[in-house]
Amino acid sequence: SLMLITHDLAVVSEVADRINVMYCGKIVESGAARDVIDRSAHPYTHGLISSIPDLSTEKERLDTIPGIVPNMFDLPSGCYFSPRCSCAQERCRREAPQLREIAPGHCAACHFPLRGEVK
Repeated sequence: SLMLITHDLAVVSEVADRINVMYCGKIVESGAARDVIDRSAHPYTHGLISSIPDLSTEKERLDTIPGIVPNMFDLPSGCYFSPRCSCAQERCRREAPQLREIAPGHCAACHFPLRGEVK
């Protein structure tokens, strides 16, 4: 077994069988590498994957996740990612989502998980 801790999902996608994505010290998505990379369910995971450079397209700038990471000593109520999330709703700001299975072996801690392919 090997545990690799990195922000480089391009590397992880090549060497890992399973991926756990963490935000502010909590697992927000977990599953088989191909499921997490190809069908990310948590908006943070989607943002990370969208920011990977694609050499087959010409872009002036890489995609970024808006906002800033919260202070670990002053975390927001509810979902820690909600201040930066374009999908956040009132429930996200008041209630922390639990990690739950959204497909066999694929879990996400999101009240409104994304569905489909990452573009």
